[in-house]
Amino acid sequence: MSTLEIGANELSEEEARAIGTRGKHRHSQTRLQIVLGENSMARLDKLQDRVEPGTRTEVFRVALRVLESIIEELDKENELLIRDKSGKLHPYKVSLACGR
Repeated sequence: MSTLEIGANELSEEEARAIGTRGKHRHSQTRLQIVLGENSMARLDKLQDRVEPGTRTEVFRVALRVLESIIEELDKENELLIRDKSGKLHPYKVSLACGR
């Protein structure tokens, strides 16, 4: 198991500049400490390579926005669809532990 701390203090000066928080924070921030297994940590690191500015904190921010938007659509009883390369639509099966 790995312990990962997520918060403003982990940002380097360059990362803080990239997201516009250098010198002062736009919002009050709270440090979050989570425990991840090796597989989850590897998945997080893989995602970190695909997210700009490439920090674990930003991966969590993006993940929260995506999860919020998915839940909002499910709450409205909308169906989520994925369009494949050929243009065909397929239902996107979402498995949430929150009973949806």
